[in-house]
Amino acid sequence: VSSHDKKSNEGEYTLYKVASQKGDTVFVLASQFATNKHKGLNELKSKGDEAFVPIPSPITKSELKKMLEKGEIMDVDRKE
Repeated sequence: VSSHDKKSNEGEYTLYKVASQKGDTVFVLASQFATNKHKGLNELKSKGDEAFVPIPSPITKSELKKMLEKGEIMDVDRKE
């Protein structure tokens, strides 16, 4: 399972957590919280798993790649 930091709206940041993957689709859980500062993401991470909406949303790997290229994804944390 991994999570990534995403710039959602101009000047707003949030977290998404990968719940599962099937084929070329990744199912993510969105954080219920957002911050207006990139450094505020650590505080969001500290809220733990209960801070994520329990309903996964599908995103294709090609969409994720485009988001990364456009700078919408700021960082990816991978857990071993």
